[in-house]
Amino acid sequence: MKLSVYEIQRIETEMLLEIMNISKKYGLQIFAGGGTALGAIRHHGPIPWDSDADVYVPFPEFVYVCRILNDTLSDKYVVNSYEVNGNNRILYGKVGVKGYSDTILHVDIFPLLGLPKDKEKHELFMRKAEVLKWIHFYKTHKLSKDRLVLRVLCKCIPLSSSFIRKQFKRFVSQYDYYDSEYVFNANSGIVKPKSVERKLFGKGLWVDYDGIKIKIPEHYDAYLRNYYGDYMELPCEKERAKQHKLYIVGKV
Repeated sequence: MKLSVYEIQRIETEMLLEIMNISKKYGLQIFAGGGTALGAIRHHGPIPWDSDADVYVPFPEFVYVCRILNDTLSDKYVVNSYEVNGNNRILYGKVGVKGYSDTILHVDIFPLLGLPKDKEKHELFMRKAEVLKWIHFYKTHKLSKDRLVLRVLCKCIPLSSSFIRKQFKRFVSQYDYYDSEYVFNANSGIVKPKSVERKLFGKGLWVDYDGIKIKIPEHYDAYLRNYYGDYMELPCEKERAKQHKLYIVGKV
């Protein structure tokens, strides 16, 4: 089926409503972050041209949160993650609509990972995690013209995707989230990972989001400036034109 960005956002907002209600009921550490937090503050809802919705969970609670969501979300939704249903294609989690591909239509569940105390080591640590992430990604996804050489090279590495997954998890588990001053998300798509002070998440702050309430980092101003600089400034017209795009969401 073909869906507009607005139609995708409406479905993802309904997902967020359930996720946030479950978070409140069970006292889960779930924060809407990234562009979802930005949308809440700048647009009081989804960014008009953004089809993504993201939530963040401290790494020690990640598996527990995925399983709680899997057990308590409405039957029309499904949680995809290795820990819940053995999905080996991703190193994080996704809430999708049952029977439909979650490539476009989903809410990402990203684990927040701890970093070394020495800030000078952050960049190297995040880079190593990113390398493992991309090797895993290219080994578990079909070849395409995008970054074809890199994809082929990763496919040729004589290690299974399950082994890479285990190495990734072992590597990012080195620094306890709650002992870390800085944390990061290793699964940020094509965006280069960036560290952020853990204290900025605090206890969270409930804000309006297109008619519902979502929890974002308590110190959202410093959080958003860390990632976006002057976050109230709109991007160029070309970026905003994506709000008129149609997406094909296939059945599975």
